[in-house]
Amino acid sequence: MPPITEYHALKLDASWKPIAVVPAMDALILSLYSSKCQVIETWDREISSPNQKFELPSVIVIRDFAWKHGSSIKCNKANIFARDNGTCQYCGSKGSKMTIDHVVPRSKGGKHTWDNVVTSCESCNQKKGSKLLSDTQMRLMSIPKAPHNKPINTTLNPEWCKYV
Repeated sequence: MPPITEYHALKLDASWKPIAVVPAMDALILSLYSSKCQVIETWDREISSPNQKFELPSVIVIRDFAWKHGSSIKCNKANIFARDNGTCQYCGSKGSKMTIDHVVPRSKGGKHTWDNVVTSCESCNQKKGSKLLSDTQMRLMSIPKAPHNKPINTTLNPEWCKYV
């Protein structure tokens, strides 16, 4: 059984839209000490105190908070990987050695924006280098764009797919 620190919980807003992935222990504490949070699903794991047992949350809903549409979602490495589902946007591979590639390289005036960054494996990133796509034989699997909702990494728990 994995250590308790490896368990996470999907945090949903009041309209059941995903807003974050948090440590499951934080979700448990929030659910125990706040009436603003409801546990929807749990892991098959319990935490015991001398007097009680608690199921470890896998999905929680914050009752009084709704994600504001149009709120800015940071264009950072974790969110880009989540948007692209950890898949290289050039060759389709998945793995632990992923990086970020600027479609239009920064050296050629490209910006670090949602429509110009993609997940790339190290091999494809090195192959493309600082060239434009038109100067290579490479093609993107999908057009990069800003996500409408906060990207959530569902590889932590495939059950979360129904909420994302």
